[in-house]
Order: sequence, then C-alpha cells, then structure tokens
Amino acid sequence: MTYYDFDSIHIQNEVLAFMHAHDIYPAEDLLIHIDGSLHRFKTREDKAGDTSGAYCIFIDEWPAGWVQDWRKGDAITWSLKRDNLDEKAKSFWDDAKYNEALKKSLERQKLLQAQRVNEQALTSEKARVYFAQLPIEIDPDFPYVSRKKIIPTGVKFVHRYSTDEAMIIPLLDINGHFLSFQSITADGDKKFFYGAPTKAAFFTFGSLNNNSSIILVGEGYATMATVYQLTGYPCVASMNCGNLLPVCTALKEKYTKAKIIIMADNDHLTERNPGISAAQKVQQQLSIQGFIAPEFADDDKGTDWNDYYITHGVDHTAKLIHDKISFVSMPQRIQDIFARVQLINAQDLKLKTFPPTKWAVDGFLPAGCALLAGGPKQGKSILALHLCLGIATGGCVLGKIFVEQGDVLYLALEDTQRRLQERILGSDLPDNADLSRLTLVTDVPRQHEGGLEFIEWWIVNNHNPRLVIIDTLQKFRKQLSGKGDRYAEDYDVISAIKRLGDKYNVPILIIHHQKKAQEDDWVNQVSGTNGLSGAADTIFVLMRARTQGMAILHRTGRDVEEKDFAMHLDRFGWVLDGDAEQFTMPEWKKQILDYLRDHGEVSPKDLSLTIDIPMNTAQQNLRRLAKEGLIEKVGYGTYRLADK
Repeated sequence: MTYYDFDSIHIQNEVLAFMHAHDIYPAEDLLIHIDGSLHRFKTREDKAGDTSGAYCIFIDEWPAGWVQDWRKGDAITWSLKRDNLDEKAKSFWDDAKYNEALKKSLERQKLLQAQRVNEQALTSEKARVYFAQLPIEIDPDFPYVSRKKIIPTGVKFVHRYSTDEAMIIPLLDINGHFLSFQSITADGDKKFFYGAPTKAAFFTFGSLNNNSSIILVGEGYATMATVYQLTGYPCVASMNCGNLLPVCTALKEKYTKAKIIIMADNDHLTERNPGISAAQKVQQQLSIQGFIAPEFADDDKGTDWNDYYITHGVDHTAKLIHDKISFVSMPQRIQDIFARVQLINAQDLKLKTFPPTKWAVDGFLPAGCALLAGGPKQGKSILALHLCLGIATGGCVLGKIFVEQGDVLYLALEDTQRRLQERILGSDLPDNADLSRLTLVTDVPRQHEGGLEFIEWWIVNNHNPRLVIIDTLQKFRKQLSGKGDRYAEDYDVISAIKRLGDKYNVPILIIHHQKKAQEDDWVNQVSGTNGLSGAADTIFVLMRARTQGMAILHRTGRDVEEKDFAMHLDRFGWVLDGDAEQFTMPEWKKQILDYLRDHGEVSPKDLSLTIDIPMNTAQQNLRRLAKEGLIEKVGYGTYRLADK
C-alpha cells in the first residue's frame, strides 16, 4: 500500500485527538505533516519563542509515529487504530494484512528511536564540550538572579549565548553523566540545548548521597535555589513538571533510604494546574513521601516557592516550608491525626484580626449555638415563635429590637399546627404580614436518624438562613443509652448541632427544660449534666413565677457579656424591659443611683435633703452601696458611681 491509500484528514484528526488525550495542546490550528520528519510546534503553555511540542508521523504500510511535549515527558508512540477506519477500509485490512503492515511500522519506529538516541548522544557531547569551555564565572548581579533574590551556584554565565547574555545550568543524569544544559536569559527566557536529551536530567543543590534523609525535588532552578537557601536539604531541579516522574524514579531507585518530597508549583491560573497534577501523579505512581505547594490568592500571578518567598519574605517562607516538611515527613498515621488538629502560633493569633461578633438579634442573641432553658409553661416556646416571626418579616422582636429579615426554620416538636396557628394569629403581626420565609416543622427524625441532615438541607436550600430553632432538645436529641458517660453523651449531642451551625455560620437556638430542684448557680438549672451547657456557645435560663407576668432571663456565654434581662408578658408576647438589676433593686437604691447619674457626686447631707430621709439613714445606704461596689468614696463624706 502507499501513502495515498489513507485519508490524510482522517490521520490528522486521529493524531490531534491522541495529543489531546495525553494533555498535549497545540497553541493554534496544527497541520500534521505525514512525512517521517521531526516537526516542532508551540503548545498552549509555551511562552513567546518556545516550541515544546513535537511529532513525527509516517506511513510504512501503516500510519504510525510519536508525539511529545518536551515540558511533560517522553515521546508517546502512536499508530492508527484499525477500529477507527470506515467499513470499506476495515474489510480491506484483514488480520494478515494489518499485522504485517503494523509490524513494518513498529520496525520503523524502533529504527527512528535508535537514530534519535544516537543523535542525542552526539548532541549531549556537544553540549558538554560547550559548557566545559565556558570560563568559570559567577555573576551575582545578573538581572534574573537579582530579580529572583537567589545565590547562583554550580552555573556559568556567558555574555553572548544565542542572542542574549545568559546563565547556563548543567543537567546531569543520576550517574553524573552530562546530558544537556538550560540557558536562562536576563529576561527569564528559558531554552534547552537543542536536540540534547532532558529525560531524567536534573541540577542538584547540595550533596546527594546514601545518607541523605530528605531530598526535595521541584521544577525550576530559581525555585529550588530558594528552597535550598531556606532549608539546607539536598535539592533537585527537574527543570519542568513533565520531568518530575523520571527524575524522582531515578532518585528513589538509587537513594532508597531518603524521603523524597516534591516542592510543587501551583499553576492555579492554568487549566488543570499542571504543577499540582504532575506532583500528584508522581506521588501516586511512586508512593513517595508527598508534595508541598505554595498557596496564592486568586488574583496573585505567583506559581512557585520563589514567587512566594519574594512576596512573603525569608522568615515567613522558611518557617512555613520547615513546618510543611515536618508534617509531610511524618508517618501517614500521624499525618491523619494532625490533619484533624487546628494549630496556630500564638504570635500569629495575636496579630490576627477577627470580625465583630455577629448577632441573630442585636445585643440579645449572638450567632452560634445557644441553649434556652426554662420550666414548664414559663413561655419558652412563645419567646421562640416571636423571634421567628420577627426575623421572618424583618420586624421587631421583644417589643423594641429591630432585626434583619431572613429565612427561619422552627422545629416546634411539642406543638400542633392548630396551636401554632392560634399563636401566630394572636401575635401583633398585621393581617397582611408575609410569613413565607418562616418554615414550621412539627415532626422530624431525631438528630442521628436524619434530623441534622434535614436542617443542613434547609440551610443549603434557602437564600438567607438567619435562625434555626429546635423546640425542644428532648424531642430531637439522640436518646441516652443508659450505659455510657452521661456527661460525654450530653456534650456530644450539643457539639453535633453546634458543628452544623458553625459550618454555615447560622445561629441555632435550642429550647430545653429546667431542673425542678433549685440551684445556687442559675447555670446549673439547665436539666441534664453540665455537658449540655459546656458545649453550647450561649446559655439562657428563663425564670418566673407562673402566676406573674414578670421574668428574669439570665444569659452567659463565650462571646457575650454575662447579663440579666428583665422581661414581661403582654397579650402579644414577651417584651424586653431592660437590665434586670434596674427592675429588681429596692426603690431607695434606684433613687440614689439615679441621683448620682444626674449630678455626679453626693454627700449624706445632700442625699437626706433630696429624697427626704434621715441623715444617718443616708449615711448607712451610701456605705452599703459602696460595699457592693456600685459607688465609691471620692472625698470626705462624698460619693460617686464606681468605675466599672
């Protein structure tokens, strides 16, 4: 058969599809020449003047050849698949004809490969002679070196190489044989000595030997010069990501005791991130210790450890690399443990800026996981529903606090739809109020049986989730086993709910019961063990006599001021009156404090005249307030409000 018996367009399309399947992408439309000659072309990743792509396609009875991206690795052999021919061609190429034609093509490929090896050996010798004849010259002021802030080592400089002055980097194989060199111009343009082999060729910083415990491998000279300066470990530059696998293979076979870690490029602005992809491929195929890549902001054009070092400086970059090397060097079991541990340096924490505390209800209910406990029929559910109504409509809660409108989920697990409707209709909302942003649930699986998954589904599928209320915990929680540690079980119950709220930054308020027995510390009034209150971010306890409309709501928490609120029930719901102290203190105490707020200072004589009490009573009351720390003495017989 002859060349013209095949459709050249079909062959071209097959070759291009084969290139794409192996991540080789010509930068522009490429016409495939089927002439048995080497052809170079520009790839998408090439810079101006580069031609990393190559192919050689021929027909000796059967179309075959090879394709290559010099940046990514070896040539990949190709031959036309008989299954991709049309039916007429398939019927002509029976098994005997096809096998004979394919055999001749494979022989041609082997011959071409042998020729390439011989040509590359001759070219390597030319490169070696050229490099050896260069004078030993180190130029610390070479623009590329200055810009990259590296110390040149093991290289030579030539004032005229090709069309520009350049730094010449020798590349050796694992046995120390000279293979090629890379030139880097002042502007950073990189080229290999044309025709010389680069597979498994590398440059070494430091000394490689059988005692090397850690070997760091990366792509470029500047990258690994930086890493070597910051760590002192033996460092190897493979010169491109496609050469990482052959280089690491050779290193692993020779230095069997060393831990090989790749200092990967992070090509985050390039499709498929070839730097990370190549490192992952090496780790998977060779089971090396791991890889470390720098992290950049989306708008940062940096890609490698040298870019990171120039931006962040010596100390920060050195510490980060040492920390990451220490982590990657650990056994996998220890790495898995550390991956679940959050560490932060105290100095970094001191300098860190946090946003202000976020509130579900300003000044009252902070973001996070909150626990509201109270006795039966004390009004916990009324308070919960009115918080829901206010946020869902973007109105007012507790009679005075305006809230941002958002989506609310209320798990009213002790209520019926009829009772909820009665309470909504009995609220002070206008008849035309839109309650579409409030989702009510009266029955849901317990938290470990799908309840948490349901809450997460609701959060994800709503535009602006502002609050989730679980009423009550007893109806939602995983029931006590009766066998384990009750404190631990209680703590885990709240922690699981808290993790969900923290994950999506959505406040979750849990309604719970209060102990029957009275405790000296109101926090201990929460029913159950201290595991419940210990895991929650904020704790509320509502306390009132059932026949009274007045109540005190105690609050404490991790991110809020401990405070007691005075509230009362009107015909619509709970109204916030203010600080409980102002509404529960004796009248004489309020009179004295109000006078001091208005006048600044007072003496016993002035006080007795102002509120019409005996002089000795005024003196006693002032001393009592001073002993409580509410006021302080500023002079002989004169008092003012205490500084707090």
